[in-house]
Amino acid sequence: MRFFDGVFTAPRWRALWAAQLGFLLDAMDVLLYVFALATLRTEFGWTNAQAGLAASATLLASAAGGVAVGFLSDRIGRRRTLIYTILLYSLASAGTATSHSLGELIFWRALVGLGLGGEWSAGATLVAEWWPAEHRAKAASFMQSGWALGYMAAAGLTALVLPRWGWRVLFLAGVLPALLTLWIRRSVEEPRVWREQRARAPWNAIFRPPLVRFTVLATTLATSVLFAYWGLFTWLPGFLSLPESEGGAGMTVVRTSGFVFAAQAGAFAVSVFRRAGRQVRKAAGVCVLRAGRGGAGAALWDGAAPLARAAVLDGAARRVLRDRLLLAVWRDAGRAVSDCGAGRRPGVRL
Repeated sequence: MRFFDGVFTAPRWRALWAAQLGFLLDAMDVLLYVFALATLRTEFGWTNAQAGLAASATLLASAAGGVAVGFLSDRIGRRRTLIYTILLYSLASAGTATSHSLGELIFWRALVGLGLGGEWSAGATLVAEWWPAEHRAKAASFMQSGWALGYMAAAGLTALVLPRWGWRVLFLAGVLPALLTLWIRRSVEEPRVWREQRARAPWNAIFRPPLVRFTVLATTLATSVLFAYWGLFTWLPGFLSLPESEGGAGMTVVRTSGFVFAAQAGAFAVSVFRRAGRQVRKAAGVCVLRAGRGGAGAALWDGAAPLARAAVLDGAARRVLRDRLLLAVWRDAGRAVSDCGAGRRPGVRL
């Protein structure tokens, strides 16, 4: 079996498309807040600490959502869980548009976080159980590319909506991912590993040999990467869009969106077309930067081209380094999941 066999028809590919689109739309909904952060601070008069509190609520809730959904998906299935989590973060994103205080915003963004963590958990497990070991790493890389596409979608949507109609309309657009659940319900099947499982391993098996080492290493790796990622990217778009008189980079919302779009294009290119290497990264940068002489394209080319070109290459390089670690862990994690689902003793090589 070759990787691209049945790319639009095979059940494993439909599961992969569902997970990737879930990641894409998940990223878009979560990152709308990041792009609107400077506008919200100005409108509500928040301090940096107050603005960061809502972002922290999303991330803390995502951790809880990931754990809770892991138990839920074992009971009701990966497909149904994926549907519920996408509905949750879509409706909560639209609910954000109704916020009139910091408390209301924290409530809605925490619900988005629950959906975020839950969708990550359900989508990743769905792919791991559908794809055979020889193609699981490629499938994982393809699925992860959805995050870069979602970041790009959030950047484009912000440049289009925020300057014209404001942040409430921007968050209201976050309900659109709910439409994806209609296709998932009709087209995606539960993996055979879950359907035919004879006995579930106890949940605390991951804290006992031979899985405990994997649990500790994977959790440490993910925590370190996400701490650095969110610590930077929660504040980067707001910093870039603020005027220089307020301590920002003075790039405006449109230029900031163009910069982020270029950086994520590099990350996406390497995730999907890893073998093309330097040529793909350069092509992604040139295509994005020359995408137009008006709007975001012109602003990016005139005011931030050198920085954005560097971001394309840097984003791609970081993706390669990160994926080499994550894909090695993913390969063994998927093997352990398959073994447990089939009632075999899991064998993990780290």
